[in-house]
Amino acid sequence: MIKPDILILGVGRSGTSFVAEVLHRRFGVCFGHDASMLKDFRGETVYEDAGLKKMIKRVVKGEVGIDSWLRKFDATHRGCTAKLTGAKLLDFGALSFEQFMAIGPKAVIRTIRPYRSNVESWCRYRAGGIGTDEDRLRWAEDYVEEREGQITRLVPQLKHAGIIVSELFFWPERYRWSVLELAAELESCLLLAGLIARRPDAGT
Repeated sequence: MIKPDILILGVGRSGTSFVAEVLHRRFGVCFGHDASMLKDFRGETVYEDAGLKKMIKRVVKGEVGIDSWLRKFDATHRGCTAKLTGAKLLDFGALSFEQFMAIGPKAVIRTIRPYRSNVESWCRYRAGGIGTDEDRLRWAEDYVEEREGQITRLVPQLKHAGIIVSELFFWPERYRWSVLELAAELESCLLLAGLIARRPDAGT
């Protein structure tokens, strides 16, 4: 069965799509078939497979087990010629430690964004949607606080279990990662997890 080598773990609007894009373009990580990739309101891919997203929501609700998601992942990645596979779904943060271990990633990339910056980004992202500005603010505050809390509790367990976890801090209002900087950080994580080999010209 094909399982994801890399999982991206983070609250929405915290840099997860940027990380996925760099992993895909720089390291050839396959996140699924292009035809089934979801796009944001700007028409840009967010590296989330539509079928996998629906299935993980069912897992979180308790309608199906994590094995159903794994079978879906396997089917989605059949025929993929990439050496590395990955998954980026915002609902990963709601999984239990046992469910995460069943997935069995070799590396986890966690993205972190300051609480207020994250909330404000969600409010801008959802501007013009259903409800008032106050409704959107309340929703964003509750969502970010709950999901970040879930991830914060999960990460130490993953590290203790021997999974390589790289934690990347995003704060667009103060500093923006360049593609080269982010690629270097991700390369270090993939090397540590044994997913790529050190380049001959990289030195010792």
